[in-house]
Amino acid sequence: MSNKPRMARVLGLAESEKKGAVTRLRDAREHMVSHESQLAALRGYREDYARSFRSVAAVTPAYELRAVQDFLNHLDVAIASLETQIADARTTWRDALSGWQETEKRMQNISAIVERQLSQSRRDQARREQQELEELALPRIER
Repeated sequence: MSNKPRMARVLGLAESEKKGAVTRLRDAREHMVSHESQLAALRGYREDYARSFRSVAAVTPAYELRAVQDFLNHLDVAIASLETQIADARTTWRDALSGWQETEKRMQNISAIVERQLSQSRRDQARREQQELEELALPRIER
């Protein structure tokens, strides 16, 4: 088997790996952005709820104050959970970015090897053609 089909197959595999890395990077980014958006919404909701509660706190019975405080505590737990998920999503995104960068470097290296291989193949072909031309011309010179 010649080098050309093998190199094309290697290049195809590298391109496929690159596409997978890009997909993983995009998915990790979307996941991270989604969590950040949810966190912003939840923080806004908590702040609005706490603000509206403070405005009526003086006239609210104690049992309702306790229920509201419990609800705010649950919101705080949910916010902390989302913050943890965002930290994990950022780590996943950084890992995906690193993986994509490595894949990109590998792809560039493979492309350079393939290009060198093709250039060598063209030089070899030109050399063979030159030899054939010289061999064809040789009998004419000897006559």
